[in-house]
Amino acid sequence: MHACARHASHPLQCIALPLALLFLVLACADPAAAGEDDRLWLTVTRPYAEMHTGPGRGYPVFNIVSRGEAFTLLRQRADWLQVETADGKRGWMHRNTVEGSQGPGGERVQFGRAGREQWRDRRFEIGFAAGDFSGDPMFSFRAGYRVGPHFVVEGQLLQAAGSFSSTSAYHTNIQVLPFLDGRVTPFFSIGAGRISNEPKSTLVDAVKVDEWAGNAGVGVRAWLTRRFILRGDVRQYVLTRDINNNDDFTEITLGFSVFF
Repeated sequence: MHACARHASHPLQCIALPLALLFLVLACADPAAAGEDDRLWLTVTRPYAEMHTGPGRGYPVFNIVSRGEAFTLLRQRADWLQVETADGKRGWMHRNTVEGSQGPGGERVQFGRAGREQWRDRRFEIGFAAGDFSGDPMFSFRAGYRVGPHFVVEGQLLQAAGSFSSTSAYHTNIQVLPFLDGRVTPFFSIGAGRISNEPKSTLVDAVKVDEWAGNAGVGVRAWLTRRFILRGDVRQYVLTRDINNNDDFTEITLGFSVFF
C-alpha cells in the first residue's frame, strides 16, 4: 500500500516533504544569477581598451581589455560608462572606447549623439545672448519649452543700457522651426511682452515709455557639440502709444543655448 494511504488521517504529511524540498531549492538559488544572464556582453574589436578607476581622464588606467575579450555595461555617467570584464574587474571606459565594440549578434555598438536627433526628444532649453538693441549694448536670458516637433514656447528677459536711455523688457514668443534635418536650421518667431525705456535724467523733455509691444523675428540655430547650440536672432519690436505714434526697436543678438 502507498505510504500516503497508511496516513490518510494526516493528509498534510503527504505534501510536507515536497514543499520542504521546494523551499530549500528556492532558498539556495542565487537571485543575481538570472540578472547576470540577462546582461549585454560586448567584445572589444580595437587592439585594446583602457579601463579607468573613475569616470574621467584624470583617473588612472588600471586595466587593459585586449581585442576579443568580453565586457558588460553597468551604468553611464556623462561620456563615461562603467563596465565589468568577464573576470570580474570593474572600471570606467570612455564612450568612444566602447563605441564600435561587437554585440552578441555581431552588430557594432553605436551611441546616439546628443544633437539634432536628441533635441527632438528634449523639452527644456535655456540660453544667454548679447548684442545690440537699437544702438545700445544688451544682454538677455531666455528659457524655452518644446511643445511639438516644430514649436517652442520661449520667455525672454533683456536689459540694455545706452548713453541716452536704458531699456528693460520681458516677453513671450512662439518659435517655429520648419526644418529639423540640417545641422544649421532657420526659425522665425512672433510674440508679445512689455518694454520699458527710461531716458537719462540729463535729457530735457524726455518721456519714459512703458508699454506693451509686439515683436517678430527670424534667426538661425547651429548645433555645436552635444547639448550646446549657437543661435543668432534679429527681432523687431513695435510699440503703439496712440494711433499716430509708434516706437520701433531692433534687437540683434548672438548667444548660446543648452537643452536638456
